[in-house]
Amino acid sequence: MWLRGPAINGPAEMMQCAPHACTVGIVGTVAASLLLAATPSSNANAQTVMARSRSPVHRMLALARRGDFAAAAALGQSSLETLPSSWPLDADACHLVLTTGYAAIRAGNRDQASRAVSAYLSRCERKGAPPPANAPEVLRIRRVLAGAPVSAVYKPVVSSTARRDAGSRTAPPPPVALSAGGPGSAPAAAVWGNASAGPNRRAAPAYIEGDPVALGLDTAALARHRELCIDSSADACLVLYRGQIVQEWYGGRYREPMPAMSSTKSIAGLLVGMLVDDGKLPGVDVRVCTYLADWCTGMRGRVTIRHLLTMTAGFPTMQDARSVSGATDQNAHVRALVPTSEPGDVWAYSNEGVQLLSPILDVVAGEPIQSYAKRQLFEPLGMVTTQLSVDAAGHAVLYSNLQTTPREFARIGLLMLQQGAWQGKQIVSKRWVASSVVASQALNREYGLLWWTAMPNESRFATRGYLDTDMQVMPDDQLVIVRMQRATGPAGPRAAYAPAAYDIYPEFVRRSGGRAR
Repeated sequence: MWLRGPAINGPAEMMQCAPHACTVGIVGTVAASLLLAATPSSNANAQTVMARSRSPVHRMLALARRGDFAAAAALGQSSLETLPSSWPLDADACHLVLTTGYAAIRAGNRDQASRAVSAYLSRCERKGAPPPANAPEVLRIRRVLAGAPVSAVYKPVVSSTARRDAGSRTAPPPPVALSAGGPGSAPAAAVWGNASAGPNRRAAPAYIEGDPVALGLDTAALARHRELCIDSSADACLVLYRGQIVQEWYGGRYREPMPAMSSTKSIAGLLVGMLVDDGKLPGVDVRVCTYLADWCTGMRGRVTIRHLLTMTAGFPTMQDARSVSGATDQNAHVRALVPTSEPGDVWAYSNEGVQLLSPILDVVAGEPIQSYAKRQLFEPLGMVTTQLSVDAAGHAVLYSNLQTTPREFARIGLLMLQQGAWQGKQIVSKRWVASSVVASQALNREYGLLWWTAMPNESRFATRGYLDTDMQVMPDDQLVIVRMQRATGPAGPRAAYAPAAYDIYPEFVRRSGGRAR
């Protein structure tokens, strides 16, 4: 049988490459074939062309050009199975192995891709049979096997028809399926990669890469935003307009996954809403005591889920030894705390109040809330690498440090733009989305249900985190803007991101003569 040998895994074998250096100009030997195989020279011998069309590699490339990587990988598998165990080390056989590995990694089949690379290294590259130009393709496949997003390694395949239609300009990647009839929506099969690969495939979410000029956006405003991202020491900035990427920038320190900082709190708010929608939580006015028996006396007995969602549970902002952030068992730590104010009387930003939701939601969901979040929220949205952090005791951390990427986190913003719907399925109810982003109490009109609410005279709401690790959602302008930063720079920022960025956002879609298209 073919492709025996150990899997290629682990970061030690990965070629290091930051996204901003890899997403431009990388088209390997196999990927380049996808662009060239469809347009043979008009002087080519007809018999040669017909022979090529019958070869497995040529048929695999034709399938891959249509985005059907799973079928291409299956064809490669079946073709290699017909070879004898001592198949000859010629360029054709090795090209078949490498093309199979390429198709498999694009289809999300890591095991098959790993076996292909192992076979290639042991039977082709190390014996010098294939052309040296194939070596970069091996490195690209191995980078994805080691955890790099597919989008950081490969450009999307663009059909010959799309290239002809585009004329002299570069055609955008195939569209991502967002929601039926929603902005940027497309058939489920029209994704960057294989639509049937399943929610566990390790690939970055795909998007249309929109042309800001064609969309009528103000490119000067986008340029100022990019410079502000650089000057404020950001690690990543992403701007989506109508579901399309119109700006994507990564700094030299960018590494995945990225922590979402306190923007994680907004995810916790959505999880509460989903459990209400599922009927597992009867409402937000239920007392904490219903789920935590040690919270049934004194002021603790009067705290409700709503208080925890609105920062009015009576906890002060804790930045001393009482802070939850240094606790080994964070759930036990917050369960031992006592409010210092009557619930509902004072608004105070509290990590501890949000973390108290963790043991409650474990009980309500009937499973660890991190498992519920992955299955019910992250995976349906294609956020395949995103996960809640856990403490040393294995409890989900709900107030900070969701592990994600800008592209994946932006899908939460798109979900909110679409009023909780995704690809025809209501992930969280419209009612919950609407109530999350309006003032939830009179003590702080800028705070909803763990979301920061619309600013006065603006259509904008947001997640907010340390170091301006934020996501801004602007429904009227169909904008989602993500900025992420892991740590302070060695020299500090040259400029503050907020509030300067808030003045730039509206300019993206407003040009002389009217609004963007």
